[in-house]
Amino acid sequence: MLKRVFWSLIAALVIVIAIIALIKRQAEERVNDPQAKHFANVVVFGDSLSDSAYHGQGVGNNYWVKPSGITDKIGAPITSELSVNDPERKTWLNYILDKMPTSAGQNFYNIKDLKSNMAFDHNASFATASAETGDYYLTDTTWARDTNKQCIHGVGDYGAYNCVPGVLKQLQLYLANVNNKPNPKTLFILWGGGMIFIKISCVLRQTMVRRLRIRLIISLKR
Repeated sequence: MLKRVFWSLIAALVIVIAIIALIKRQAEERVNDPQAKHFANVVVFGDSLSDSAYHGQGVGNNYWVKPSGITDKIGAPITSELSVNDPERKTWLNYILDKMPTSAGQNFYNIKDLKSNMAFDHNASFATASAETGDYYLTDTTWARDTNKQCIHGVGDYGAYNCVPGVLKQLQLYLANVNNKPNPKTLFILWGGGMIFIKISCVLRQTMVRRLRIRLIISLKR
């Protein structure tokens, strides 16, 4: 049983690496595509792999998260080594916009900075660290789902809970910003699902630990 779980985790890891490599290759091809210059702007949806900030802003949409092992900084990105050494704390989004010749330029805005209809022709990131894929908000310290009433003011930290929009909720926020009229010249990038792998690995690890404890107890009783 433990061997099966182990190889399942290895297989999942290989799949994740393959997906990341594929996305990287497609992103590079998109940047070098002559058609890229025809895009008006870029809008991104996702989780901590994409949650970043434009130069000088410091943090992304999830501004309260505490990166593991880092004591002097808070806020996304939490999955990048750059968050330790680079005050700009870039993700792939920063590099893509540096190379992609869109009408909107290199600057991009996070959820709190967007005014009405701004995402129509400005680069915007709705990606939020800890986001799942659903159309709801959650508190990333307990993984409890929040009500719409709790999150009436949108993404943010409210003390007893915080509001992390899932990827589908991010799409709803975008549509609300552009009055349900997306720009046909916008390049949309959606990358989510990483939190599912994290949760699965946590459950499998807990299961393995419980089984090992049971076996140890049985061995001691013998």
